[in-house]
Amino acid sequence: MFHVSPIPTILLLILGILYDDIEAEPIIGSNVKQERGNQFPYLVSILINGFFEDPDDESYVVCAGTLVSDRHVLTVAHCFTEDQEKSLIKVSVRSMNLQKYDQFSIHEIITYTDWAAQHNRVLENDDNDIAILTLDRRVEELHVRPATISRLKNEDLEGKKVTIVSWAVSESVLVPKVIEFGSAYVLSASTCVKEVKSRTETEFLMDNTRLCTSARPYLIMTCGDSGGPMLLKDMIVGINKGICPSDHVDSEVIPKAHKVNIHMSVYYYRDFIHDVIKRW
Repeated sequence: MFHVSPIPTILLLILGILYDDIEAEPIIGSNVKQERGNQFPYLVSILINGFFEDPDDESYVVCAGTLVSDRHVLTVAHCFTEDQEKSLIKVSVRSMNLQKYDQFSIHEIITYTDWAAQHNRVLENDDNDIAILTLDRRVEELHVRPATISRLKNEDLEGKKVTIVSWAVSESVLVPKVIEFGSAYVLSASTCVKEVKSRTETEFLMDNTRLCTSARPYLIMTCGDSGGPMLLKDMIVGINKGICPSDHVDSEVIPKAHKVNIHMSVYYYRDFIHDVIKRW
């Protein structure tokens, strides 16, 4: 993330506000550090062949993900198109001794929206940006420890110091091997809305599918962060989605210090996560 990446910005209209899912700027914050040893063994990189519309292109890292079992990766759905070919996707996993990286193919991609339709669940939100990848085989030979899935409710996380983790993506390295992380605090939904409105006069809504974080000095997620974990110790409590507001609101440039980070809530999607994992 300390190099501008050519991944295009993806803008979604979410609950009435333009919102950046992926942004090509370096992460900034005085508390950003590089991983030492193997602090986050469950972090994986998701690669897609032909990301720039040429199927002969080399694989390119588009998102991060988190191993939540020895065969399942939790990430965000916006990393993939609706007609995404599974054969073009690879997941790169590192061994516990950091000496080996192995690439896994995808057996299945399932989004919460697909799962809800299969289980006759009513969608409370039009943007359920969460997906689970089932790998073609287990990662047992790499002896990788999956992340623990949190059971904490959103309100239990308010005010807690969490860790945002991602890959240091660069143009010169197709499969990144450097992990960066930084600390932020979980804001209540009401505080998050007030923070954005007070700084940008922008109205938006927060619901219980999402979590919001902020830090002083600021820590803003960017390219390479989408799909990575938000952690409370070794528990995954959220999945990195993007920032709010986007860089420009009504043609006005929004300073990074006026932004907050948005994450998908693991607690809200807990039934989906546990159901998919137990099927394999």
